[in-house]
Amino acid sequence: MYGRRPMCYWNSQFIFIHCKERNVQPNTDYWGGIRFASGDFESSGYEHRIHDSVTHETSRTRESVLEHVHIVGAGMLHHETSPAVLSVAKSPSITHVNISQCLSHGVSLISPSENIKLMFNWIQNVLGVGITIAIYI
Repeated sequence: MYGRRPMCYWNSQFIFIHCKERNVQPNTDYWGGIRFASGDFESSGYEHRIHDSVTHETSRTRESVLEHVHIVGAGMLHHETSPAVLSVAKSPSITHVNISQCLSHGVSLISPSENIKLMFNWIQNVLGVGITIAIYI
């Protein structure tokens, strides 16, 4: 599907596809969504052990915060479906976030690095799953 808009063909041979109605206004396009990821993905496996030469303690990285936000119409990134909020190997605090009328999932967390704070969120009228979490053990 790369490079093309997803289309529903009711006369096709596939029987396991369920095409849903657009859930945004006709004159509105979907947009990509919000991403949390490390800029240097390879170092994220050991950054929790970095030594602070001033305090002589292990340095603590501060995670991102997303709060009091209303996300509408997310879910199309480079002509592929994507969640409204995606976090890869990060653990942002996501609180008081309303997600609606999105083409794909609401929140997807892939291999979070720490505990996750998901509180007081409202996810409705999305064409995917509300929250997905994939944990690497």
